[in-house]
Amino acid sequence: MSFSVECIACFYRKSESEYRIVIVVVGLLLSIILTSSSQQAPHPETPVFVVEPDEVYYVVKGRPVTLRCRATPAIQISVKCAGQWISPTQQVNENIEDPTTGVRYLQTSVEISKEQLEEQFSEEDYQCECNAWNNVPNFKPLMTRSRKATVHVACEYCDI
Repeated sequence: MSFSVECIACFYRKSESEYRIVIVVVGLLLSIILTSSSQQAPHPETPVFVVEPDEVYYVVKGRPVTLRCRATPAIQISVKCAGQWISPTQQVNENIEDPTTGVRYLQTSVEISKEQLEEQFSEEDYQCECNAWNNVPNFKPLMTRSRKATVHVACEYCDI
């Protein structure tokens, strides 16, 4: 998208109120141009989630929920809940290969318990997301975030 500087200059000679309008319009046009040019297609080796966490989970007393993510191509998947990274020792990682296509996936699962939710001293929802990474030679590490999952206690005052 391009426009002529001469055309902008011709508006400059008009009244001051029209001049202000032209500045706003030109600013919007430049913003659109810069935004559209900065949104490049993702690198072909950027991880893609094929399994993302559900949007909502309910923890029932004594039974934690299992949050699961699967991505390809990925060398690492980390889980972040309530703004804190879940320790890799609490995650179960599996390398899975689809026998029909040969595509390799990395799957990570983590259990979220009622105690973890209670440790959060915030009124905000307990949200989790997966972050998948892949390395490409001569390129910065590529990362993709999954959708966020919100985890609730099913019945805080019930004995279930």
